[in-house]
Amino acid sequence: MQYLKQQFPGTCFVLPEWLRTPERVNYGARIYFFRENDAPAPGDVLDRNIDAVVSDDRAAFERYQGVLHGYPECCIEFFSEYERGAKAAPELEAVEPIVEYIDTEALPTDETPPPSIGSIIDGIFETPHVYAFFAREFFPEPSCEQARRRGTAIYDSLCDSYPLPIVKDYFRINAGWSYLMAKATTAEVKSATRPTPGSIGQEHLLFFLPLAVTMQQYRGIER
Repeated sequence: MQYLKQQFPGTCFVLPEWLRTPERVNYGARIYFFRENDAPAPGDVLDRNIDAVVSDDRAAFERYQGVLHGYPECCIEFFSEYERGAKAAPELEAVEPIVEYIDTEALPTDETPPPSIGSIIDGIFETPHVYAFFAREFFPEPSCEQARRRGTAIYDSLCDSYPLPIVKDYFRINAGWSYLMAKATTAEVKSATRPTPGSIGQEHLLFFLPLAVTMQQYRGIER
């Protein structure tokens, strides 16, 4: 944390976080990054989380976090007010527009090493829906034009600073991660396990390295 606080140009803080499940209350931590002078008081975030656990009503806290992350209001409402069912969930509906571009048979298994992400997620930039996946763990409302515009602006901004292959893989990884997470949270699977590094391809592993190292690795890959 000290390293992050020293290196990040804005405001960075870590807070404990609790999540109530039917069996117990889980404990963890979340790191927050904000632009300078754009951060809330850490105590406010902590109090809202505690209130959500005590009242067993996480929807209000999720909406608050969505605002902190800068998500479009329609996407926040879509996720927090969705009526879940045995075969219905906001995560599944959010990834529906990109499902056709994901080759599930190419996904790595315990017996096979991760292939290139291009062999798993191919042609996804043919649809504008890919730009809505501009952040990890963000499930956009499928028809939200604002999310796609925001993602396009982020894509263009990243292209000004980083090689195109890295930028494209950033969006591929976000979309692929959301797809795997959506499938993991269905009633049939109901897994709390998040996609592991490399589960969306070799490049997914590279994105867990420091950015400078990742860029060096990309220079050595023939794209």
